[in-house]
Order: sequence, then C-alpha cells, then structure tokens
Amino acid sequence: MGANNGWVPQVVLLDHKDGASAATVNDGVIRFCLGKPVEARIPTDNDLSTTYAREIMARDSSGNNSMMIYRLTIMKADLWARIKAIPQGYSNNFDAGGTCKRVKA
Repeated sequence: MGANNGWVPQVVLLDHKDGASAATVNDGVIRFCLGKPVEARIPTDNDLSTTYAREIMARDSSGNNSMMIYRLTIMKADLWARIKAIPQGYSNNFDAGGTCKRVKA
C-alpha cells in the first residue's frame, strides 16, 4: 500500500511561475482520484518558505469518501519539503518530508 496508507505521494510535480498566486500540481493521488493536474493556492510565500494548498475528494479502500486537505511547504534555503495530508473530519493525518529538485522548463 505504500507509506502513509498511500495518501502521501512519493513524487509531486509542481509548476509555479514567479509571482503567481497559484500553481499547478500533479502527483499519483491526484492522477488516481481526478485524472488530471489541479490548481494549488499559495497561502504563504515569504523569504523562508512557500506553502501550496489544495483539496481533493478521495475514496479510501473501504469506499468511504473524504475531502483530503493537502499542504506542501518548501523551505527556500535548501529546498527541503514537508507534505501533509489531512482527511477532513478525522483526527489523524499523514505526512512526509523530502527534498525538491528545481527544473527549468
């Protein structure tokens, strides 16, 4: 099933243009649940970090629907990232950390 019951993707693709108020994000969970990339809001963008926020309706292996709230924060100094997945209405959450690689298009 993978880490964090499969709710935290191992790879996240993020397209954020400098100065834009939103970004496009895609990962395995998004592809499975929606089939296409989604827009992420940017609630925090300062000298230290940028946070990308998105919500997707998901269905767990038991067939229960839940809104999954995702927050991806990237530290600008070293591109360290932490992603958190919070199932709305539940007390648990899933998270993981890793590093980002900047790619110029």
